[in-house]
Amino acid sequence: MSSIALDVSRVAVLSPGGGNVGHGTSVRTATTAEELAGFADRIVAVGIDGDDDYVNDQAYRLRQQPETTLLPAFRIGTWDDDAYSATLLDGAVRAVSELPGRAEQIVASDGPPPEADASREQVLLRLLAERDGMTIRPWRDWRAATIYRYPLLEALLGDDGESTDWLRFFSGREWIAPARLVDRLRLCSSCRTAHLIFVDRCPDCTAIDIERTKTIHCFGCGHVAPQSRFESGNLLVCPNCSTRLRHIGSDYDRPLESYHCHGCHRLFVEPEVVARCAACAEITAPEDLVVHPVHDYAVTARGRLAARHGSMGELASILDEINYLTPDAFVELLRWQFSVIRRYEDARASLAVIRLSNLIETVESLGRSRTAILLQGFAEQLQALVRDSDLCTRTDENLFWVFLPQTQSEGGHGFLKRVHELARATEQPEGVALECVSAARELTAGLVEHTDAQTLMNELAAEVGA
Repeated sequence: MSSIALDVSRVAVLSPGGGNVGHGTSVRTATTAEELAGFADRIVAVGIDGDDDYVNDQAYRLRQQPETTLLPAFRIGTWDDDAYSATLLDGAVRAVSELPGRAEQIVASDGPPPEADASREQVLLRLLAERDGMTIRPWRDWRAATIYRYPLLEALLGDDGESTDWLRFFSGREWIAPARLVDRLRLCSSCRTAHLIFVDRCPDCTAIDIERTKTIHCFGCGHVAPQSRFESGNLLVCPNCSTRLRHIGSDYDRPLESYHCHGCHRLFVEPEVVARCAACAEITAPEDLVVHPVHDYAVTARGRLAARHGSMGELASILDEINYLTPDAFVELLRWQFSVIRRYEDARASLAVIRLSNLIETVESLGRSRTAILLQGFAEQLQALVRDSDLCTRTDENLFWVFLPQTQSEGGHGFLKRVHELARATEQPEGVALECVSAARELTAGLVEHTDAQTLMNELAAEVGA
C-alpha cells in the first residue's frame, strides 16, 4: 500500500457538528466547505458525514469554490445513485480510513493541477478527465423547465438555469459527448419547457366539456344518441321515431362506447388529444412537440486535451490583428452589403470562413509556446494575403471570417486556396502543421433575396463543422 493510502492525516471530514468525534484525532474536520478552503492544499480527500440535505449542500459548495473543486469527495455512509449529491461526488465510503486509498488514483491520474488563472470550463474538463467513468449527470427536478438539471454544471459554471446552453457549448467544441440515455421528453414547441398538460377535447368544436357515454342505435330509423335520451321511465323509446325498443339485436344495438360533447352535442369515438403548455399556454398536437433526449455526458479525447492545455481562444486571438472588426460590427457590415446588392444588382462581394481545425492537437504535439509562434507566423502571412479593403472578424475560438468586397466566386475560392497553402507551409520537423477547413459564398442578388446576413454566417459555420 502506498504512503498516501496510509496517511489519514491528509483527509478531512465535513460534518454538521464538526470535531473529531468518531473520525480519529488525526483527521481534519470542518463544518462547512468554506472552512475547508483554508487548508484545502494540505488534504487529498474529503468525506461528508450527515443527512441528505447537509450532504447535498456541502457537495455543491465543494465543487463550487475553486479551492476545493478538484478534491476527491465522498459521502460517508450509503450511496444513493439517484441522490442530488451523486451527481457531484466521487462515491461513498463506509469509514474515514478508506478515503486516502479511494482518492489515490484520482490525485495521481492526470498530472499537476490547472494554472491559478485557468477558466472554470477548463477546471470542469479537468475534473472529468481525472476520474474514470465520471460524467455530467442529470438530476430530476420537477421545478426545472425541462424537468432535469445538471448540478455539476451549475456548481462550476453558474446556477442560472442555462445548463442546456453549456452542454451545447461543450458539445459544439467536441469536449464532451452523450453517453447513457437517461430519459426522452417532449417539450413545448414554443417555449421549450416540459411542463405540459395533456387535454382531451371535442374534435369538432374543441370544447373540453366532454364525457364518455353509452349510445344506442335504433334499427327502425337509424338514429344514434346517448342512452339517456332513449330512457323513458323503465322503457327505451327512440326520441326520433318514438318506437319502443324491446329487444337488443332486433330493435336496437349498442355501438362502441362513445364520447358526447356538451358544447356541440356531437358524438365521437375518440377525443382529440392536445398538449397545453403550463408555462406559455401554447397548444400543440402531440406529434408536433419537440423531442428532447436527456443524457449523461462524458469527456472526449479532445476534452482531455483541452483540460490540460486550456481554451484555444487566447492563442487564436493572434488572428484578431488582421483588419479586425468586432463580430457585431461585422454582421452590420454584411447587412449593409446585402442592402447594397438588393439595390444595385451588379454589386459583388464574397464571404469566406476559415476554421483552424487542429489547434488543440497542435498544442499537444508542440506545446503552447511553439504553437503561438506558429500561429504568429501564419497570421503575418495571412495579413499579407488580405487586401486593405478586406475586413475580418472572429466569432469563436478558431472561426475566422473574411469579407471580400468586389470579389466574385472564383476570387473567393482562390483566396481560400492560398490560405490552405499558407497552412501547409507551417509544417514542423515533427510533421505537424496547421489544418484549415474553409468555405466561401458569393453574395449575389439571388442569394440575398432568400437569406439574411446572420443566417448565411450560420450556414457557412455549419459547413466547416463549427
